[in-house]
Amino acid sequence: MSGELVWAVKESFVAYVEAVGGTVEPSGGAVREGALFRFPEQDAPGAAGERCFGGEVRFRAHDGLLAVTLSGLRLVDGVLRCRRPHRDELLDLVTLEPVGSGVHRTTLAAEGAALFGGQYDPGQPMADLTLTRG
Repeated sequence: MSGELVWAVKESFVAYVEAVGGTVEPSGGAVREGALFRFPEQDAPGAAGERCFGGEVRFRAHDGLLAVTLSGLRLVDGVLRCRRPHRDELLDLVTLEPVGSGVHRTTLAAEGAALFGGQYDPGQPMADLTLTRG
């Protein structure tokens, strides 16, 4: 696979983490280019139509009181899922709405809101996301 998921997550969140002296660390194949994070597509072990993306991005601030990791990304039926912290299961991060040419509007899911520590409400718009195919 040579497609990728390209996403800024939420620009104000990333800016906040960096403004308070926190860290934003892509690894495992994920890379940062300006405001965007690129996650490489991997072979999907799950159901037909599921897309999986490698790498992770860790956001840390306030001596670890703010700790968000986006990893194990999977797109399933219009929902982007990620690994739940400290568990071997996935949570619904954002829902996607196609707007054209691989671009999708994203809306924070309830489990995604909890991942961000309740800083954002479910239904909150996040950054647009682009999916490409190799």
